[in-house]
Amino acid sequence: MSRFKRASKDDEIEVATVVTDTAGPATEELTTTQTTEDVKRSAFANAIKKFGGYINAEYKKEIAVVHELEDLGKIIVNSYVPMPEAFKDSTELKGFPLGVISCIYGKPDTGKSSLLMEGIKGCIDSMIIPVLILTEHKFAYDRLAAMGVDLMPIVVVVESIEQGYDVIIKMLRDLQQNKLKYKDADGKEQIIDMTDNRCYFLWDSIGNVMSQAEMDSETEDWQKGMMKTAKALRVLTRKVSMLLNKVREKTGILFLNQSYVNSTPQGIQIEVPTGGDAIPYSSALVLRTRRRKRLDMIQNGKDVDIGLETIIETVKNHITNRKLTASVFTVATGIIPATKEALEAYKKTLR
Repeated sequence: MSRFKRASKDDEIEVATVVTDTAGPATEELTTTQTTEDVKRSAFANAIKKFGGYINAEYKKEIAVVHELEDLGKIIVNSYVPMPEAFKDSTELKGFPLGVISCIYGKPDTGKSSLLMEGIKGCIDSMIIPVLILTEHKFAYDRLAAMGVDLMPIVVVVESIEQGYDVIIKMLRDLQQNKLKYKDADGKEQIIDMTDNRCYFLWDSIGNVMSQAEMDSETEDWQKGMMKTAKALRVLTRKVSMLLNKVREKTGILFLNQSYVNSTPQGIQIEVPTGGDAIPYSSALVLRTRRRKRLDMIQNGKDVDIGLETIIETVKNHITNRKLTASVFTVATGIIPATKEALEAYKKTLR
């Protein structure tokens, strides 16, 4: 229990915590001093929590959330698609978070696909159904097998942005019912119970597909077509973000995107994702990949390319608020730590 004693100063209160031992008399363990303002602030903090409870009671559901100060600005994530230790060490994240949109962008040949493949492997290992949306019409399925993946993802090939988003939006809506209903080739109704199942969308890559409006544009209206694609991305990504929030424990989305260098009016060159900022803006996690150097070794007297050193830069992070920059090695079997020891161990497997 606690007792309060007025100190010599009117604006201070001595707070002593008394610990009662059943084997003996009460002993005073700790004494601290609080100002009158501290007491008022504590009461005010309690009033905030009660006010949130009042709003939720009125609406019969939790629409008001009271955060602790240390969690301010963070998004609560309960599940992840697990990733290798090298990724965890570089980002201080367990993997790709469920319940939010994540984005990886970078120039070609910087390790983006390796991260995506590790995501697919993590899905399979954790029994999360991977749904791979392809717009580049090329994917190294044999490399997935080399990484130890024994089950392939569901592959959806789309021709436009709208078609890809249609797949995601329909499934997000159906997931709210925890049951996916459809008719098979024989016309029989099938039901997939998603109560204990999860899925994860991986799109490779969003920047390499046009909107239907852009594809229908004439050559002279090309610039207008690109603007329509950017608008489609903004509207559709916003809709997906709202739907995803309703099935946070069931699924998540990872967009891969190409990037290009753009010059500002001041002449400064910056790297930006293709298609504008719609997806990074709606993402809780944005990673940028860069290539530091090629990795090679001598095999049979020849210099052989065996991978590359990828720099992973955390551009945006609403999960832990930590923004880090670190390297990993991306090789045929996946991602390994960017250390001499890890590289030598990998080279031994190739000899």
